Amino acid sequence: MPKDTKKIAIIGGGASGVAAALTLANRGASVTIFERNERLLAKFITTGNGKGNLANANVSSSCYNHGEKIEKHLPYLYSEVVNFYKSHGVALFLDEVGRLYPYSKNAKASASILISKLEDLGVDIRLNTNVDSVSKKGTGFLVNNEYFDYLILSVGSSASISSVPLDNNNSTLLSSLALETTSLVPVLGAIKVKENLFSIENERRDISMSLYKDGRLLATEIGEVHFRKNALSGVITFIISSHLVWAYKIDSKAKHDIRINFLSSMSEKEIKEVLKLDNPIRSLFSERIAHYLEGRMKKDKISLSNTLTNLSFTPIIKNGALFNHVTNGGVKLELIDLDTLSSTKDSHLFVVGEVLDIDGLCGGYNLMFAIYSGIVAARHILTEVVN
Repeated sequence: MPKDTKKIAIIGGGASGVAAALTLANRGASVTIFERNERLLAKFITTGNGKGNLANANVSSSCYNHGEKIEKHLPYLYSEVVNFYKSHGVALFLDEVGRLYPYSKNAKASASILISKLEDLGVDIRLNTNVDSVSKKGTGFLVNNEYFDYLILSVGSSASISSVPLDNNNSTLLSSLALETTSLVPVLGAIKVKENLFSIENERRDISMSLYKDGRLLATEIGEVHFRKNALSGVITFIISSHLVWAYKIDSKAKHDIRINFLSSMSEKEIKEVLKLDNPIRSLFSERIAHYLEGRMKKDKISLSNTLTNLSFTPIIKNGALFNHVTNGGVKLELIDLDTLSSTKDSHLFVVGEVLDIDGLCGGYNLMFAIYSGIVAARHILTEVVN
């Protein structure tokens, strides 16, 4: 594609925007990124606690809130993202459970590689530049009074930034493009519960955590739970919180509860032996947890077996997860051609990444989809222009 033949604006310099920009610029397109913050890929560098959980090889429709609607993309998600990183000079490794990381285990280093590629390709990067609204001009757009033939919207939420509204102050921009959103709810974080956990705050235990809806099992995860004074935290709650919000949005009137099995690492035979001890709770737990469990057993009038293997907690769902990393909800999918990620009303407008009503489980699924969606949109623009 000859440079300056068609001009493409990308609003948002996160993962999806950068992926789209690199895909386009590699083919000689004229690309401008508008980013309101002082750097690109600000969230990217925090993924995987800074190590960079880039993707996950274990892809299925159950990993996303609307997995059935993006099913045709799922067979290509992982391989396309792997090829993207490799082609831009990021060395990779896959851990034992299928999570993809940069070999450096440093997300910041990987971000620097991608940003350097943008600069080498001549992408116009405008940092500290806000775009509040966009207007149509012919088949293209006026962005901050400058004409562009195509527009890719890749703005993100304010997940993990409590001082900023959840929509990241993007409502005016979305309205100017006639893009309606579903309700936004924080996910991938701690789960607030009605039970008072103050007496065991900061205690940690390896457990299994299960989510039930009207008595039906929806999901189970095994790992460490971190008790906060009013919430359950830890990586397993990040995963369960997604299932919880997805289920709640389908049926908000259903009864949702979380159950903890403190003895999940034991066999049935071992559990029976433990229950025969004179004081199994005091034998198995710290003094604080033992005291809490004894209190729950007395207050809830439940058996010792249920207390240790099936203790119930009532989640407070309305405001989503605490200390969250991702937002559930976004631009309504019925407004988007899910083959190309263009607007159904404007074939020159594309919506990618976190701003879409697509979110995944903890473990690299969200970043993987963000990168992939940017690639899909960019390729369709390239195809359109060539044709």
